[in-house]
Amino acid sequence: MAGMNSEQMREYFVDLGMGKSLVDRGVAVAEEISKLLAEPVEHVFVSEYRDDGGNRYYENLWLFTERYVSEAQSFIGSDVFDVVPVRLGLARIEVSHEHFDFDTPSEQSRLAVGISFSTSGSAGITGQLKASGENCAMLSTILRVHLMKLLRGE
Repeated sequence: MAGMNSEQMREYFVDLGMGKSLVDRGVAVAEEISKLLAEPVEHVFVSEYRDDGGNRYYENLWLFTERYVSEAQSFIGSDVFDVVPVRLGLARIEVSHEHFDFDTPSEQSRLAVGISFSTSGSAGITGQLKASGENCAMLSTILRVHLMKLLRGE
């Protein structure tokens, strides 16, 4: 799969309704992490949710490559991220959805995906990806293209 370039990332962030400063921050964080990974980023994903008033809150930035999954926690105001090799595979995926058929999202669509990586340690490695509205389509793609593949051990 060809990697996403900075302009494609920027377009995705704009489509999420992120303002210019947040878009710039998202691109900068993604570029910083991708330099470390030293391989093309296949997908970026912003975990986000909407409150009862419809306000959107952006949480974590995820990057998916052929060999790694990276999460920049609270990427808007923090410089903390982790990297997990996909060779660990996934032990579990938990999916929760509302008003979403895994195909065509609406403004009311919500999708949450919890993941647990296969580890021998007792703490384990987990993550939570959340999407609302149109962003559910991107999370559904990541679920199909990356996460289910890892669960199958491919």
